[in-house]
Amino acid sequence: MSARRLILLSTWFQLIWFLTILGREEWVWLTLSLVFVTQALTVGLSQIRLGAWLGLLSLGVCIDYANYYFGLFQFEPSRFPIWLILLWAIFLWYANYLTPILNQYHPVLVSLVSGIAGAMSYFAGMKLQAVAFPHGNVTTLLVLFIEWSLLIIVIKKVYSHEPNLSVDQKGANF
Repeated sequence: MSARRLILLSTWFQLIWFLTILGREEWVWLTLSLVFVTQALTVGLSQIRLGAWLGLLSLGVCIDYANYYFGLFQFEPSRFPIWLILLWAIFLWYANYLTPILNQYHPVLVSLVSGIAGAMSYFAGMKLQAVAFPHGNVTTLLVLFIEWSLLIIVIKKVYSHEPNLSVDQKGANF
């Protein structure tokens, strides 16, 4: 993947991340539309199997639901938010493109960096008041670090077993 393409995909993911976190329930239809259009425009280009994507989506949502259920996360209003499911959907779209890059690095390094990045993403969400950490920052971030360190292993394993993930070979412009 070219550096230009990686920057474009990363920027698009980050824009939707910020839209989702800042807009939450108020902008959920806009977020849903952007996630759907993004998936629809790239589904033929990324060669991702829908079953693999749905499986990972279910896993991610279940992990965050467990975090919510056991009181690690708190949301306003006090129900599990739809926007978080959409955030998982767009993250897994992005992870599909990142997997070939991540596979170039040692798995332990990828796991550690992903654990930190995943936890920091939730920390940023907390700072932007999208989520509260009733058990405190240290406990919550430690749990998130462990979850994301393990979760990236699963994501890489699932997406590494996909057919050729390189969209460059198909001449895709996205």
